[in-house]
Amino acid sequence: MSLPAVTPQEVKMSRGDTLELRIQILAASTEAPVDLTNAVINFTLKSVDPFSKTVGVNPALLTLSSEDMASQITLDAPTTGVINIDLVPANTQFLTPGFHRFDVEITLTDGRVFTPLVKDLYISEDITRPV
Repeated sequence: MSLPAVTPQEVKMSRGDTLELRIQILAASTEAPVDLTNAVINFTLKSVDPFSKTVGVNPALLTLSSEDMASQITLDAPTTGVINIDLVPANTQFLTPGFHRFDVEITLTDGRVFTPLVKDLYISEDITRPV
């Protein structure tokens, strides 16, 4: 089974806001939902170098994992392939405005690892609640 590639596109938000991502993972060959029962889902956000337009070896600014007890990554029902990732103000209030990139990585119970989503995230300054 292979998962479909997703064309990166930019997501925009203001620093300190909530961002709710809802992603459905479908099998490329059948377009049926991928069973995510007991899968580990990781979200990683890094800053983008303004010159090279890559993340290079930049450290992660934010990491979330479905393995965490108070995870902000949840599943509607594992067999639907729907992943919910919620970035709350505590996650985003100190991020530097500018371009960032995130990915979602899935490790299935059989050990296969997929990264079905890579997107750019533009964070604008927060006018109401400046840091």
